Amino acid sequence: MKNIILGGNGMIGVNLSKLLLKRGEETIIIDREFRQEYESPNTNFLKADLVDEKERVFEWVDWHFGEDDELGVWHLAANSDIRSGTEDLFVDFKDTLGTTITAIEICKRNRANFLGFSSSSAIYGDKKGAPVDELSIELEPISNYGLMKLWSEKLILDFMSQNNDIQILIYRFPNVVGHPLTHGIIKDLLEKLKIEPEEVEVLGNGMQRKQYVHVEDLIDIIYSLKSLGQSGIFNIAPNDDGVSVKQISEMLRSAISPGTNLNFGLTDYGWKGDVPVYRLDTTKLRKTGLGNTLDSLAAIQRTIMEIEY
Repeated sequence: MKNIILGGNGMIGVNLSKLLLKRGEETIIIDREFRQEYESPNTNFLKADLVDEKERVFEWVDWHFGEDDELGVWHLAANSDIRSGTEDLFVDFKDTLGTTITAIEICKRNRANFLGFSSSSAIYGDKKGAPVDELSIELEPISNYGLMKLWSEKLILDFMSQNNDIQILIYRFPNVVGHPLTHGIIKDLLEKLKIEPEEVEVLGNGMQRKQYVHVEDLIDIIYSLKSLGQSGIFNIAPNDDGVSVKQISEMLRSAISPGTNLNFGLTDYGWKGDVPVYRLDTTKLRKTGLGNTLDSLAAIQRTIMEIEY
């Protein structure tokens, strides 16, 4: 199978492309930025905006894929900064929802055999830490990012209902950690440490508790679901209650800068649109025989060990 990774410049895309290369699968990466990791004879890279330059993207894909090729589309493109999407509604409208429309059009034009979409736990909204599963009908995102992910899911499911011959997987997962860090709490704290190593402001009161999945676990699971022929929506997360922001901050300080003073905020959320506590129910995933090898704490510990500071 030949593959397209949309938004392949991020943490998930980099690791997914490496896995596909190990499997001997030809891959095209499309993103606005370029990484040296993609310099491989079995990988082609197109630097392009999936919305503003969509016609160029369509032509590039048409040129690389013939009518007889089996095509898999991995849609990872989205706005990775939830806070920026809260301040400017057009950010997620374009980078999260708009890229989904481009992904669907690529599938239509090239008769794709597979579409995998990276959704988010943000679509559930704030359930006050109660476990949520894929059958939940109370989907009430509190961020523009979560709303655009939910609308993306609906567009993809509608496309799936009209195309029974395509395998479609939608993955809902929590915060992803690992190498290379592109966003998230660990990256934010590292950047603050470089500016002011003596004192670091931590968003929120530190009691926010979330699940974390290591990127290598994530890509192994999504590739395995595809290989098993699964279709539908799957929560992907460790089977635990997560790790608090206070724990992560203290672990990072201990490993990188023991003398740093941590200043926590007063609110139980880090920013508007932040869900302070959540837990994904992964019963459906585990019935397939798949699951994480690392729990949330181990995923954070491994990521901190991998940091080149």
